Amino acid sequence: MDLFVLSVILLVILFTDLIPFEKGLTYSLSLLFLLWGISWFIQLALLTQNKTNYFVLGQWIVWFFCSGLLYFGAKLM
Repeated sequence: MDLFVLSVILLVILFTDLIPFEKGLTYSLSLLFLLWGISWFIQLALLTQNKTNYFVLGQWIVWFFCSGLLYFGAKLM
């Protein structure tokens, strides 16, 4: 449910001018994705013994990628 709400918020930012603080909200969402990536990476590091699982279970890479895209998108606003 939380990813659906984030997707709706990002679509509203992209296609409308309903939110007056779009830049700050985009930076905040970038920070949220960064924290999600860090928490996924820490959990993976604590729970696995095999280092190859870091790339097999690579959700943390997706969070870092999304965080970077949102950060650079906010800089272009």
